[in-house]
Amino acid sequence: MTAPDEIEKLYDMITTEAAKILGLGDYGLEVGKTADMVILQSQDIREAIRLDSDRLYVIHKGKVVAKTKREVSLMI
Repeated sequence: MTAPDEIEKLYDMITTEAAKILGLGDYGLEVGKTADMVILQSQDIREAIRLDSDRLYVIHKGKVVAKTKREVSLMI
């Protein structure tokens, strides 16, 4: 599963599809939802999986419970 559309399907499998299987009715980014999320250091879904991106923030019930300093690389 390394083609671009397959990588996006993998992401769906661990996010939206997993939430459906677990019966999480309050899953998603909308007002009134639980606000559990992980913010990754990546440009898009494919990069997040391909590079195993660092977790910048872990948020549980709307509160930051862990954070990592963002790394910046310079190309010279």
